Amino acid sequence: MARKKQVPHAEHEALSVPRPSSAASSRSDVPHTASRHLSLDFLDSLSASLDRDMSFFQAETFAHHGSTRTNLMSREEEIQDKFVFSHEVSMAGEPITDQKMSGRCWIFAALNTLRVFVARRYNLNEFQLSQAYLLFYDHISKASFNLSLFWARLSDFSMANQQLKRFPPRQSTAIHCLYPSGQQILRDHSSAVHNWGVQDGGCFDWVVALLMEFGIVPREKYTDTWVAENTGDMDDLINTELRTWAVFINDTYRDLIEHQHVSHKEAVKRIRLHKKEMIATVFRTLAAHLGKPPRPHDQFTWEYYDKDNKFQSLTTTPVKFFTSISEGNLQGPSYDIRRSISIVDDPRFHVNVAIESEWGNIVVGSPRKVRYLNVGIEQMKKAAIQQIKLNLPVWFAVDMSRAHSSHAGLMDTNLYNANERFITGSKFLTLSKADRLRIGDSAPDHAMILVGVHLDDDGKPVRWKVENSWGPKGTDKDGFLVMTDKFFDEFVYTMATPIDFLPDHLQTLETRGNVYSRVKVGLSWF
Repeated sequence: MARKKQVPHAEHEALSVPRPSSAASSRSDVPHTASRHLSLDFLDSLSASLDRDMSFFQAETFAHHGSTRTNLMSREEEIQDKFVFSHEVSMAGEPITDQKMSGRCWIFAALNTLRVFVARRYNLNEFQLSQAYLLFYDHISKASFNLSLFWARLSDFSMANQQLKRFPPRQSTAIHCLYPSGQQILRDHSSAVHNWGVQDGGCFDWVVALLMEFGIVPREKYTDTWVAENTGDMDDLINTELRTWAVFINDTYRDLIEHQHVSHKEAVKRIRLHKKEMIATVFRTLAAHLGKPPRPHDQFTWEYYDKDNKFQSLTTTPVKFFTSISEGNLQGPSYDIRRSISIVDDPRFHVNVAIESEWGNIVVGSPRKVRYLNVGIEQMKKAAIQQIKLNLPVWFAVDMSRAHSSHAGLMDTNLYNANERFITGSKFLTLSKADRLRIGDSAPDHAMILVGVHLDDDGKPVRWKVENSWGPKGTDKDGFLVMTDKFFDEFVYTMATPIDFLPDHLQTLETRGNVYSRVKVGLSWF
């Protein structure tokens, strides 16, 4: 199976942006004698000790021939993690979707949730909503968001005109929005969206804002192009365009202020005249790669056969189509995703507090905030079980790089752990969830949906059924996975739940507007 391009969370994407090598090499605080602490004699002694270590020869044999994880995967866990569940969501995974080489998992997970209710309402066997449609409007929204940040940062220039003269022209603040090279003139605004401009990643509150603004269409009304399934080159091209505009904004502002001697307000006003041209450039690029999308308020006609093989037809608009699925009650063929909120388990913060991104939403002007309730893992499980029992799929995000086998379709903390120590010989590989977040060892990089749970006789969860978006051949379980409850404890970070499923004190916390902490976009979860 071709390796999928998983969606990195915001902080990981920011860390992935290349930094200039000159900055590291020119640091004066790195002692010249640092390398002397790693002596050749010490390395020789380590090599000699391995010659006397019989367990190392076994480890070497395993590690040399193929994937370490494949060779050392626990057969006992494979047998124990049964694909049997006491409660399952009906009409889930019909069909299993495939994001291919794109990072659209957060969009796929949201649309795979909504399509269950579309299929129920219109009596369908199989159905997909257009993932490319939201991808188009996601990317144009991110481009607009980045340009808005440029204007905001130009305001900072007016408070630092004297500092502008201290740095080379191409190291000023607008450039940092997309590529943080050179020195920071003002306070650090670094975040995933700033550093990456337009990329595939996202979070639950972003996709809800996109749905509210642009709606949904059936997949056959706006199908994937090859580029929609392989987004890397398109994203790179758009980011080059944005960086070009960043340079233009930077140089134009400097010329207006320093040579034409206009006021800051007038300089920003003149530069803003180019914003429509900037957006038009990105729109053209997206349309060339993905096709021109349906307009959110324009009518389209959807023709289809229902389960009984009867012809049906529906005329609506993308926004009305979304709104129609959001109306009604949870027990019927409706699901108001707008009333779902993000809850997280982040042990670094106090439990039962609200955490909010100070950058807001990528859909500029959207009333939807990027906000999380830190409720703890047990409350997350309660909400997930309640939803599954009511036949509702659950959007959630995990660290997919850990204790996971795509081939076996398993997510199990015991799948490799003991055997990994056999390879490394380390006694210190166990980290708490909080420690993994603090040091950047773990964070959610993939979104999927929960569609089943197996409860023991006491009603406690044993394992969970997961619907992925890596195609039907993504696992030996036709695209589904089994996730152990221990994996849920350790590597599930955030999920969506209707606010009504939370206790009163958490509902009050969400609605009253108070937040424990406002943080930049680069959080350690979606």
